[in-house]
Amino acid sequence: MFFRKMTEEEKRNSTKASGTAFSILLIVLLGHSVYTYVQTSETGASFIIMLVGVAVYFGSDFLYNMRSKWRDRGEKE
Repeated sequence: MFFRKMTEEEKRNSTKASGTAFSILLIVLLGHSVYTYVQTSETGASFIIMLVGVAVYFGSDFLYNMRSKWRDRGEKE
């Protein structure tokens, strides 16, 4: 592709924007899940999508943090 390399400020802004978008998405999915549960007494697919999103987020966050710690530990030795 023909993308240029992002500056540090653009990387920070991109991270903030993706975090905000993810939070909004989770709030909307939670609202839809609650509405569906009240109407039909079933959680529906939006609840499953929300749980998978949360699991992927926290799982990847954990793995990236472990990778960073391992990389930092290797540089100190």
